[in-house]
Amino acid sequence: MKRRQYINTREAGRNSFLTKQNMARLNELTQNLTLQQDDGPITAVRLVKGYDNSYALNAAGHITALSLGNSQLKKLVLGKEAEALEYLYLSGSESLTEVVFEVPLPQLTHLYLNNCAIKQITFPAGFRSLQQIYLQKNGLQRLVFEGDYPSLVLMDVSGNALTQLSLPQGFANLTYLYLSGNQLVSLEAANLPKLSTLYLQNNQFSNLPFHFQNTQSGEIQLWLSNAPLVALESLRLSANPLPDDIRGFVENNDNCLNEIKAYFKDLSKGETLDNEYKTLIIGNGNVGKSCLVERLVHNRFKNEWDSTHGISLEQFLHKDYVFNLWDFGGQDIYHATHRLFMQSNALYLVLWDSKTEQSAFTEHQIEEKCRKYENYPLGYWLDYTHNQGKNSPVMVVQTKTKRDGEKDLAEIRAAYNDVFSFLKFEHIDSQEDDWDENGFNPLLTTMRLAAKHFNRKQQTPKNRAEVRQALRLKQKAGEKYLSLDDYLILAEKVTNPISVLENWLVKTGVVFYRSGLFQDSIILDQAWAIEAIYTIFRRTNEKGRRNATYYDIQSRNGRFTGEDLQGIWEEKYSPEEQNLFVSFMLSCEMCFEITSQEHPDLKKWEVRFEQRSFVAPQLMPENKSKSVEDFWEWRSSWYLTYRHDFLHYGVIQSFIVRTQTLAEMRDIWKSGISLKDTHDGAVHYALVECQGNEIRVRVTAGGRVLLNKIRNLFEKLRDSKGIETVSLDGENYVQLDELKNHSKDNPKLKTVHGTWIEAAGLEVFLERDENASFDKPKESEQQRSEKEHPSTKKMIDNSTPHEVTMAEGARKFVPFSEIEGKIKILFLAAGTLNTGLESRFQDIVRFWDESNKFDKVKDKHGLDKTLFKGFLITENPHILHYGGHGHKEGIILEKGDLKAETLKSYLKLSANVQCVILNACNSFEIAILIAEYVPYVVATQAEINDDTAVAFSRGFYLGIAANKTIEEAFELGIIEIEDEDLPGADIPILLKGIPPKS
Repeated sequence: MKRRQYINTREAGRNSFLTKQNMARLNELTQNLTLQQDDGPITAVRLVKGYDNSYALNAAGHITALSLGNSQLKKLVLGKEAEALEYLYLSGSESLTEVVFEVPLPQLTHLYLNNCAIKQITFPAGFRSLQQIYLQKNGLQRLVFEGDYPSLVLMDVSGNALTQLSLPQGFANLTYLYLSGNQLVSLEAANLPKLSTLYLQNNQFSNLPFHFQNTQSGEIQLWLSNAPLVALESLRLSANPLPDDIRGFVENNDNCLNEIKAYFKDLSKGETLDNEYKTLIIGNGNVGKSCLVERLVHNRFKNEWDSTHGISLEQFLHKDYVFNLWDFGGQDIYHATHRLFMQSNALYLVLWDSKTEQSAFTEHQIEEKCRKYENYPLGYWLDYTHNQGKNSPVMVVQTKTKRDGEKDLAEIRAAYNDVFSFLKFEHIDSQEDDWDENGFNPLLTTMRLAAKHFNRKQQTPKNRAEVRQALRLKQKAGEKYLSLDDYLILAEKVTNPISVLENWLVKTGVVFYRSGLFQDSIILDQAWAIEAIYTIFRRTNEKGRRNATYYDIQSRNGRFTGEDLQGIWEEKYSPEEQNLFVSFMLSCEMCFEITSQEHPDLKKWEVRFEQRSFVAPQLMPENKSKSVEDFWEWRSSWYLTYRHDFLHYGVIQSFIVRTQTLAEMRDIWKSGISLKDTHDGAVHYALVECQGNEIRVRVTAGGRVLLNKIRNLFEKLRDSKGIETVSLDGENYVQLDELKNHSKDNPKLKTVHGTWIEAAGLEVFLERDENASFDKPKESEQQRSEKEHPSTKKMIDNSTPHEVTMAEGARKFVPFSEIEGKIKILFLAAGTLNTGLESRFQDIVRFWDESNKFDKVKDKHGLDKTLFKGFLITENPHILHYGGHGHKEGIILEKGDLKAETLKSYLKLSANVQCVILNACNSFEIAILIAEYVPYVVATQAEINDDTAVAFSRGFYLGIAANKTIEEAFELGIIEIEDEDLPGADIPILLKGIPPKS
């Protein structure tokens, strides 16, 4: 939660005092701080929570609350003088390395020590009132609890360096536990009966930290060591080095609890060892990758030179291991699409030979003409592997050793030993038949060691392995693809078969499938499909002769038609298969379609296959046109660069494919694009290009929305963060991280070249709207840019409630002050489409609810229509709060929309609901319907971003907790939005149901 900063003219003196102290006690920290007093119903402690650099005392003169963010404190010792302390806020004290509790603090409820430098901390027994602990982003290495903590509800220790954590008995009320961004390999607990939210993403779990039991009702019960997780509702596990059969299910799910339960449910029906390992073979063309595969699989050598086109797939069985070999074509034309199939959790064989390492190009004779293919140094391929494979085991293999002799790569070893956790060097010669001489026996030993690197201790569900084997048999029988219906019959014994298909069988390379494409067909023989597709991209045909189609498409600046494809494919492939291949290329972003531009008068269903037109970015001109250069020569612009150690061409290729509708064909080239974007009547331009390992972005000055769209898209496409620099003149660049941390008191800022420039104006790069997207309709973008174009605020006046006549027999409003018992809040959201508000919403409500006015907040997300309606009826809350996406006809949930009329009917039957909050885009018309039966509804007229939703909720629930009316609470929410000065904030509207006139 963003805190208001209290401006204190004596702050410099306070910081000077703290700088002189290596150690301080609580009473010493109040020097020059503001003493808060009770203000009516708002206590002094609560005021300290809202204002930094302040403190509160009880009647006995003891400190009860202290807020001192961003201090220069180094060590804090809390003794008996702190026993009355209820609230302590020291967040952002970057020099604070140690906090010592000499005695327990029995009254302390909230402790904020996040963003400090504390490496270890111990909590003694006796913290009986402690409700919330914030320790995130400290570099914390050791966290110890010595007693019971019966009131603790929330603990956030994310962004630290913990490798293990043990929670003893005494955490009976712990509900929210955030441990993401650590180095955890072990997590234990004795008893967590109320834990509902557990975040474990970005750690080092190589196996699931849970075990399971089947309940009598047939449900799966997860256990964390000795603690049954009976209340668990939300679990996150992404970005852990988990086995293949688990990893895919957790990467694409914010909440993967149901997927983990499904995995254990299948496991309970039978288990088997998963001994298959995806093995990726990469390196320059003509280095011997295919020869290695031939020797391993068939124990033979092919004398004729036959370059791999695209990807070749083979399976190699060795003892108890099955290596699925992916032989990637080394020529540069194939590099971009390799990214689609490369992944972490695979073995990597990086092949090289002395000749290609020393030569910039490999020459190949095509019909009496010499064609050159660029060679890349070994360092390129290792950077490539690290970028795509992350922590995967890597084997660097020298080939053709009889010709060149074995080479020692001392410099490569020194440079990359610390980059990879498993890096081995081998030497082979595939031409040698004797395995005692050709180096393959040592290579196989190393491959087995690499497989063990995955530390697979858990078995895989037997029924899932059987489905995989059945698909393998179909592949061997020559079947090329399979209908989704036939797959579902094949996988009928598997829990969640679609999820198993998308998150395991596809992710591990067994099959290829994209929902909604290829008439929902599953490609069984990927090599068959890739072979067909890469016919277009080959420089030579099957007979080694010049591929006229390739050079023809290249001469047409990458444009080709369905008629061209028919000329290539019709002898071998049916029309259905040709359509399948085109869908494959489009879904993989190897090309984009321009049929509608060339045939604007034809409906989609009227276009014949041969009339369709496409463009392949890889075959477009190498350099930008002179017209683009001339256009940008004198444009006043903002500049942004992303610099990487390694940058895959596929990043800029995907960017071009996704933005090409905003450019003329003449303004696109192989590695860049010049865009024209219109929003709210204003036109702005952008130049985006890739040069080496750098992406360079230039946006015409004032194009804030377009800049945000570009940044957000690259955030999704880039494989690694890289270094982001910004500039107002294209010459003096500063690192964005430096700009973020820059003090406003200093008018100067240091550039990457060491010179100093004025910081004024650079703040435009900090005004990031994470919702800006090329995928959203222009009207939405116009509404989001209202700070830049104020005319968009010409909407319904929200200064007073918008009155709606209620239906006959609608419920009467019951003020919350008259409700017996606690106020019940239900927060509902869709999973993959949620705005990300749910966790912050929980924190907001807990923050203000010191008087325990609210019942336990129910937080349900990842919902489809059935679950949404079910929770609404069974929970019957006083406040329904929806966070997600919507449109004028309804709200968006998993697997479909919930129509507004249906929602109204269910709310009519939910007798307790007094207020509905719709944190959803374009929800005003839905709200009008709902207000016929619900006394108060909060809605928006257009877009609403996360920050606006959070700011409103903060003010609104403060008002409800302070016994304000709904209208007063709504006004507090509006004040919070205005106080944040949010860009493009769509101010919510309050609709009030008015009884019909008699």
